[in-house]
Amino acid sequence: VVKFILATKTHTADGDDNSNLLNFLDADMAVLGKQPNAYDHYAALIREEYQHVPHDTYCEKRADILESFLGENEGGDGDGDGGGEIEDGTPTTSSSSGATTTIFRTLAMQESFEEQAVANLRREIDTLRKGVIPSLFSLL
Repeated sequence: VVKFILATKTHTADGDDNSNLLNFLDADMAVLGKQPNAYDHYAALIREEYQHVPHDTYCEKRADILESFLGENEGGDGDGDGGGEIEDGTPTTSSSSGATTTIFRTLAMQESFEEQAVANLRREIDTLRKGVIPSLFSLL
């Protein structure tokens, strides 16, 4: 159990192809593949959790982290763990080898949710880069 929980920090299985671990990691990331309204609600809740972080810092760091999920940015705070000053429990899937990265580890989740997850992340990144943060009030 400890191994599974610790794996959510980086969302890597470190060469372990244990299907239970891979399914656990995918379950942790499943929120990213929700329909747009549900994802936007999740994103607004993350902002609520980090309301103490200044607006501009939140926009920059959150966008960096989300880009790292897509393998588009090294992201994070330079300590090599893929995390930053704000961590929402969602790990990075970036690859420095240039290999194609996916958010989900299992084929079933990739086929079911990868496309929607990428669209959600790109939409939030674009919004954050414009200095706009999803809020619960804007979703009503």
